[in-house]
Amino acid sequence: MAKAPRRRSVARDQDYLGRADESRALKASGVSRSPESRPEHLDIKITSEDSAALESLFDEKLETSLLLKFDTFLKGLESRLDVLEEFSAHKASQIDESIHNAVTAFEQIKEKVMIKTNDQKQKMEQFVHVIEHNFHDFAHWDTDSWPSKFGEIQQHLEQRLVDIEEAVKQGADELLHKATQVALEAAKKGLLTINELPEVHRDNPYIIRGYRFYGKYSDCAKSIVTLHNETCNIWTHLGGFFVMLFLAFFHYPKTVSWEKSTLMDNMCMIVFLVAAMKCLVCSSIWHTFNSICWIEHRKKFACVDYTGITVLICASILTTEYTAFYCNPTMQTVYMTLTAFFGITGVFLSWDPKFDDPRNRHWRILFFVSFAVAGATSFIHNTLLHGLNNTLSFYLPVVPSLASYAAGVIFYSFLIPERWCPGGVFDYFGMSHNLWHMFVFGGIIYHYTATVKLLETAHSYACAA
Repeated sequence: MAKAPRRRSVARDQDYLGRADESRALKASGVSRSPESRPEHLDIKITSEDSAALESLFDEKLETSLLLKFDTFLKGLESRLDVLEEFSAHKASQIDESIHNAVTAFEQIKEKVMIKTNDQKQKMEQFVHVIEHNFHDFAHWDTDSWPSKFGEIQQHLEQRLVDIEEAVKQGADELLHKATQVALEAAKKGLLTINELPEVHRDNPYIIRGYRFYGKYSDCAKSIVTLHNETCNIWTHLGGFFVMLFLAFFHYPKTVSWEKSTLMDNMCMIVFLVAAMKCLVCSSIWHTFNSICWIEHRKKFACVDYTGITVLICASILTTEYTAFYCNPTMQTVYMTLTAFFGITGVFLSWDPKFDDPRNRHWRILFFVSFAVAGATSFIHNTLLHGLNNTLSFYLPVVPSLASYAAGVIFYSFLIPERWCPGGVFDYFGMSHNLWHMFVFGGIIYHYTATVKLLETAHSYACAA
């Protein structure tokens, strides 16, 4: 709004300049405006005096216009200088603040470095003090005595490490005792969550609720008939035990295999049935008493479970070797002896405390799977003796059992399905261990029927030319 008059003034000045230039040109040429060049309604004669007056007036106007423009320029320049000064002051304050922050940061770093340096200095002084205190005569050692002196140093350091380990173990035991007492108090009000259990009692991170925690074996035994996250694990195998009892005493004696079998044949089946029932009972015992608060006792019950699994695998392999080499007593004895040896070794290994360590879970699985795969050696041998087709036909009844075990291992190893829905219904029903139990029981049933079939066809297969 303030610039509009200035534009009109500039236009007016330009008009004056144009007229003055025209007047000078006419004056220099000695020619005046002709009447034709003037408007018809004007009849004005411009003299030299008038022209001089106009020039004087024009000069005054031009000077005034230039002064106004110069004044406007100075005001604009002053305004820009003010803005530049404010900007410089603002930037200077920011720079001062940045410098102050940098200085503060360097001072903090310096303090931390000094603290670290002092700590290291104190530690070095303590170390030197220990060296001087224990080995003050180092400078007087003879070269020949250095081995013995270094042996003393090694012995001293080893003793210090033992002392540290004992102190750490004692501290860990105290913490475990306190955590156990807290969990026992909480268990009086009902089932616990996994976060309320002591760390060493946590096996599956995806099972969140339903944990028991007792200080008495009688309470563990009573929990068989209550609902918790081990109820299904107990009854899937405890119920399976009663099914195997029925098969052993009522079903197998009525089969054709029983009627035509020799004493050794029946002993082979009895060994398998006893091993199967032992596995199921041991599993039920473990899942009943794994809620005991004393960790060392809990580990012993876990070993009972592993022993049952080892014996079952061993007996299952023995039945196939006995029937596959039915007419070859020498090879039968060799294979069955080796399998029994590995089985006994596995039983002792199961009672090793490291075997139950949760960190060694995959090693346990690998051991049991490798033990089962070892039985494939006899299959390869029989293939060479009787041909692939005959051997496959003979071993075919065992395939469903192996498939059932393999499926169970997959669920058990990858903690399926609770890993996909932790804290849900799988805390109580359908967890990976429930499925593992059902597949194991299915594998036992399938192997029982397979053994009946193998005993019936053993003579025709193994004794064929």
